[in-house]
Amino acid sequence: RFHNPKFLAGWVVTRLAEVLAGGILIFAGAMKGTDMALWLHDLNNLHIAPPEYLPWLAVSLPPIEIITGACLMIGKQLSGARTIAICLLLAFTVVLGFAQAYGINVSCGCFGKLSGHGTPNYILDMTRNAILILACIVHPAYSRAFAPLNPSALSASPTEKKRKRNK
Repeated sequence: RFHNPKFLAGWVVTRLAEVLAGGILIFAGAMKGTDMALWLHDLNNLHIAPPEYLPWLAVSLPPIEIITGACLMIGKQLSGARTIAICLLLAFTVVLGFAQAYGINVSCGCFGKLSGHGTPNYILDMTRNAILILACIVHPAYSRAFAPLNPSALSASPTEKKRKRNK
């Protein structure tokens, strides 16, 4: 399938986008993990869950982001990593959308201390999340849609191929 240079170039670009998304998830998880008190404060200000569940969320989300990002970067367990990344990013985007809709003026906490704790730019944050979601979707979609068909794979059933090899 990599004999077609156009397909190969597109495959490389879409895979690099996925690797970049993984790197951003690793960075976001690591930054949240470096200051749990700030991350817990940001979660509390966003009003996304009852206060008794927030410490659990604060502790569990950074490692999930780091592991998911690592899987995206190294190419292991990709379908699961893509699914988790898309779900996380969709959830984060919905939370940011509600924060903007209800006029909650707090940091998203996306990148820990680096999120900036001034006036939030929810539109920019939601746009970034949408681009990362696309990065997780485009590679498998591209690979399936534009992969050259292997005519020999379609011409014979596995049993017929086995018979031909045994002759």
